[in-house]
Amino acid sequence: MSRTGFSGQVFVGCMFIGIGLGLAFKRPDVGALLGLGIGFMLMSVLRLKDQPVEIALPSRMSGYLTLFLGLFLVVLGLGFILYPHLIYPYIVGFGVVALGLGFIAFSAVVIKGPE
Repeated sequence: MSRTGFSGQVFVGCMFIGIGLGLAFKRPDVGALLGLGIGFMLMSVLRLKDQPVEIALPSRMSGYLTLFLGLFLVVLGLGFILYPHLIYPYIVGFGVVALGLGFIAFSAVVIKGPE
């Protein structure tokens, strides 16, 4: 199985676990965000080399962008529970700005290309 297939299955598994836990606690929105966030983070750090699964930091900018997206979704999900009045004006706003800066940095690396 390829690394992409394995990490994709981990992502989908985390998503369903999060949705299931969210439904059990009557907060499917929070469960979905937490499952997606954890799935994105695991997808960016898992590496499959033959049999043993290796956990390593991403080697590309896209891996770090995926890791940040996962962290953002986890913070957003926890924020829905702990500080719902801060979600829309602050966390979402700053998170979207940071995500936009990440995409700009990623596109600058892609346009520049390898030296």
